[in-house]
Amino acid sequence: MRLCLLYPHQKALITLSVCRGVMTLPAWVDPSYLQHPDALRRRFLAAKPFPHLVLRDFFLPPKAEAVLRALKKEQWTPKDADLFRFKQTHELRSSKNPIMREYYHFFSSKEFRDFVAHVTSTHPLRSIDAAGQTYSDGDHLLPHDDRLEGRKIAYVLNLTKGFTARDGGQLDFFGFSEKTRHPTRIVKSFTPHFNTLFLFKVSERSFHQVREVLSNKKRISIRETAKRKLRYGR
Repeated sequence: MRLCLLYPHQKALITLSVCRGVMTLPAWVDPSYLQHPDALRRRFLAAKPFPHLVLRDFFLPPKAEAVLRALKKEQWTPKDADLFRFKQTHELRSSKNPIMREYYHFFSSKEFRDFVAHVTSTHPLRSIDAAGQTYSDGDHLLPHDDRLEGRKIAYVLNLTKGFTARDGGQLDFFGFSEKTRHPTRIVKSFTPHFNTLFLFKVSERSFHQVREVLSNKKRISIRETAKRKLRYGR
């Protein structure tokens, strides 16, 4: 048995048939996001500087809080290179925490992948990679486009609380020059906000960065990518 999603042409999501052993979208996702998937799709395709969605309060509050508490208990490893500095967990598919396993199984489920594939016009999405990331004072991620290993859609679930613009850590989107084929300037900037899901299309245009954190607060998120090919590992 499985959850079945029907997306009739130019109509809202109208059918959810639930089967034993599978977590449903309504058990995790705010219902307002499930009622009008075609509207989300139009928003995604029209967004600039590249197709994206910013979905605030995406998960039901108890689910988001539970994931944050569980994520904080994971083992964190420093990552430091020319492009970035932050701490990261192992791949969440291998977590021993039951909450993190439940989260990963939901996020990588066919039902959720089909929902994302519909709102992003990207078919089919066959696998999901996911890991936690935390940025502290001085940590950053310089501009890059995420074009690795067949990635098609990038996800960021922001679980940060209490950040303001003065704390840094913004997710910045860059414009793109058709002439030079390089990023230009920051055209959109998002201060970290708890329980916000970002989705964006990975392409030569999808340059983005995480701005340096400027305070002793911690910016915490889960970074995911979806691929068309059935291939696991980052």
